[in-house]
Amino acid sequence: MFSRSSSYVFSASKTELKKSGVRYTAQSKKNRIDVQLLKDFPGLGVKGQIIAVKPSAMTNKLYPFNGAVYMNYKNAEPSIPVVSKQEAAAAFAALKNAERAAKKENKVKLNPILKSEIDAKKDNGETLLSLDDLLAIDLNTLSSSDLDLVFSKIPKKLIFVKKSKDNNSITSLKLSLIREQIESVLSKYIRESDVVIKFFNNSNTVISLKSEAGETLDSISKLGTYYVNVNYEEREHIITIVVNSGNN
Repeated sequence: MFSRSSSYVFSASKTELKKSGVRYTAQSKKNRIDVQLLKDFPGLGVKGQIIAVKPSAMTNKLYPFNGAVYMNYKNAEPSIPVVSKQEAAAAFAALKNAERAAKKENKVKLNPILKSEIDAKKDNGETLLSLDDLLAIDLNTLSSSDLDLVFSKIPKKLIFVKKSKDNNSITSLKLSLIREQIESVLSKYIRESDVVIKFFNNSNTVISLKSEAGETLDSISKLGTYYVNVNYEEREHIITIVVNSGNN
């Protein structure tokens, strides 16, 4: 007896829930009102189309921004020519295609100056390089000389870790060792190692080590920040040298 009544109550509850859900859906559809769109709204409709929307959507989103007019009262007349469902579908598809084309154009948009140069070369009948041709270019040959290329790749900062007993003094760090470290870094960018050596052995290349106060040094004996000046053909490049302690 108990199990039958429980089953009956449960069954009745499911039926009641189902019925209430149907009534709610019908009521929500009934509450929609007809409006005519005065602008294009992706996902909603296009200009001139008459659609059914919730009153809250019309009150809060469409009407305040002159996006639609009410068509739910007697003898309501459209403010602009009415667009049929077929025309609306075609207009909506065209709008989507225009958006996709705009996104695609933005992705491949060239710098205006570069684009004008390319257009000028096309007008003059010049042959533009293909992607394969660009990839085949040896960047090392673009520099006026190999030594200029080495100078352009000199690092801006080097960090050395040295043990210190008193958190101040360290074993001497000579300029020659710093130069070797610079050469090691440059070898990662310059394929021919002899070019790097040639640069530092060149008579036009002058390297000097200085303290923060600007005093010229032969080596570093204390922790701190120092500077290596690399001068090449009236050009100067300053490398910041930071010496830290390796003590824990």
